[in-house]
Amino acid sequence: MKRMLKWIILLTVVVMTLTVALSACDFIRKMKGAEVKFQEKVKNATELSFDMSLEIVEDGEKSNIDISCFKKGDEYAYTFVEPGNESVVYRRLYAHNKLYEFLTKTNLHVGMYYTTDDVPYTDDNNLLYWVTENVMLATYATMLTKGQKDTVNGVDVYRYDFSYDGNQYGLWYDNENLVKIAATFNSTDADGNAHSETYTGVFSNYKFDDVDASPFWDPTETKDNTAGVVYTESPISFEDWMAIINKFSARLAHWM
Repeated sequence: MKRMLKWIILLTVVVMTLTVALSACDFIRKMKGAEVKFQEKVKNATELSFDMSLEIVEDGEKSNIDISCFKKGDEYAYTFVEPGNESVVYRRLYAHNKLYEFLTKTNLHVGMYYTTDDVPYTDDNNLLYWVTENVMLATYATMLTKGQKDTVNGVDVYRYDFSYDGNQYGLWYDNENLVKIAATFNSTDADGNAHSETYTGVFSNYKFDDVDASPFWDPTETKDNTAGVVYTESPISFEDWMAIINKFSARLAHWM
């Protein structure tokens, strides 16, 4: 019995030692890997651009959209094409404490714009600001969670899953960058029915310098944009077209 007890104690010590060693190795890998370096790249970048594929699944109903994002200093812009009609491009620009909305018919080289005053770039509907602030710059979760090997679009990555306040989150990093995020938000309505919303974003085509300047063009400039599009001012906002993006942005603004 005493010998068995000694073996159990020895085995426990060995397991604990290996666990600590493996945890230390995992921590060292993270400190040298994308989990930390990516945050530093985003934090130090005066310019940034990437493509983002968004998907929302709400009680079984799926919505998705692809967006190109651009940041230069405190100016934030993103564009996407109308689903099923690539000749119609929508652009949203936060700059000069204003929100500029653009609708462009690229095949005709004409477009409309609408300006809303007194809108800071920290507005809840600025998808790009909240992606960078609440997701790309928030790597603390990876330090507290052990990474699991996974693949995203055929590329080897480390995946981190964790829960916070009853919701589930996931982060995926390849050797260089954050390549995917996911979050499932759970709620119960007044009748006691359970609901869930799952938000997924996949990132690609990162650039940390020499970012395309055309998304930052606004109507106050004396020259037209580089594509040569002629814009006229719209009498109404394009807000109704933004349901998917605004919903995603609102969640990102209160991510954790």
